[in-house]
Amino acid sequence: MEQIYDPERLATALVATAIPHVRGERLAAHTTIGIGGTADFYLTPRTEAEFNEAVALCRSVRAKFTVLGGGSNVLVSDAGFRGAVISTEKLCNISVEKRAGDLAFIRAEAGVPLAKLTHFACENGLGGTEFLAGIPGSVGGALAMNAGCFGRSVSDITVSVQAADGRKTVILSREMCGFAYRNSVFPGGGIFAISALFLTKTAKKDKIEETTKAFLSMRRGQPRARSMGSVFKNTAAYPAGRLIEESGLKGTRAGGACISQEHANFIVNVGSASAEDVRTLIAIAKAAVRERTGITLEEEIRYIGEFT
Repeated sequence: MEQIYDPERLATALVATAIPHVRGERLAAHTTIGIGGTADFYLTPRTEAEFNEAVALCRSVRAKFTVLGGGSNVLVSDAGFRGAVISTEKLCNISVEKRAGDLAFIRAEAGVPLAKLTHFACENGLGGTEFLAGIPGSVGGALAMNAGCFGRSVSDITVSVQAADGRKTVILSREMCGFAYRNSVFPGGGIFAISALFLTKTAKKDKIEETTKAFLSMRRGQPRARSMGSVFKNTAAYPAGRLIEESGLKGTRAGGACISQEHANFIVNVGSASAEDVRTLIAIAKAAVRERTGITLEEEIRYIGEFT
């Protein structure tokens, strides 16, 4: 008979480890949109070894688990998550690993916020990460969804990824990561990015700052209110935001959630929004665009927990 998940077994197993963890953690505090119920367990491994141990432990007691980075591009169920959420927030080391002429390689762990990566590169006179400025989330999440904007993606600067599967750690070349538009081998693949080596090039600090400001300026049309980031993938022919805007949906509300007036591909939390409020708006947008254009929008966000 298949073993059924028992929270007490996971609790007992965790006590025997050094992995930092809490029980009954409210996930809204760990998402950029501020939505999400309670997780049975919230684990914060500090090292690659602890991360592998956390994954192996969950598997050993048949506990569901999911990995959470900076909390952007995810929608957590109002019911929370029955199992363990493994956070990368304490995997936050960053360094210049080596230099070769005017090239340099930055090693950043999965929990490093993209804002910290771009700032670190600038402070060290290294260009190439500027296009990531203003994108919420962490390195691990960026690798998982191949985050990017303005025609560039994180895969463009990735040399290799150090990944864990709960038993061992392996080094994946850029080609082995399966990078595609807003996708890679990491979501749902049973292997998780722990750190990455990024290629940068020596540049003057003032030039890097100027380029960074230019990218941030291009992002000014995006809302400052709490959101998940872009909700839908762009289609081959049209940006998702344009399709939603032309369907007349800017400002449409459901409970405490609203399709942004500033950018229609963002759903913002304007007052105690629930995950179901957001799901309602997602369904409205998909139906309206499909009816008007025949195009079915595909979510860019990842769902965590159970939804009805």
